[in-house]
Amino acid sequence: MDHAKSIEKLLKELKSLSRESFKYLGILSELVVLRHLLDRNFQLLYFRQKTSYAEIDLLFTKGKKCLLVEVKRSTAGAFESSRISKKQRERQIRFVEAYYFEHGIFPVRILALVEPIRGGFDVKFREDCSWS
Repeated sequence: MDHAKSIEKLLKELKSLSRESFKYLGILSELVVLRHLLDRNFQLLYFRQKTSYAEIDLLFTKGKKCLLVEVKRSTAGAFESSRISKKQRERQIRFVEAYYFEHGIFPVRILALVEPIRGGFDVKFREDCSWS
């Protein structure tokens, strides 16, 4: 998959949106996390990908590590796992299981919280241990 074209298309869409819209802020947050992990030499596998199991924000690998990243934007500064619905969590679990059986690597589910701060963004990561 050509991620460069997907990202270019997303940047064009971003320019057409109001800076206060939820969609704008969500797309921007995904791009911030994308850049953050690419800068740390993770390889992007999926970006805003719809699969038969779930919609995946980001999926990265680095060596034998595989990260399934769910991106959330917040101004609260706290992780809120309740913002991931039970149905969404169940879909992600099905994807993780299928990915493991197909590739032999078990993706770790990560919640990325993006908070705007003066002059940029603060990105925090937490492993999502809530499997039920």
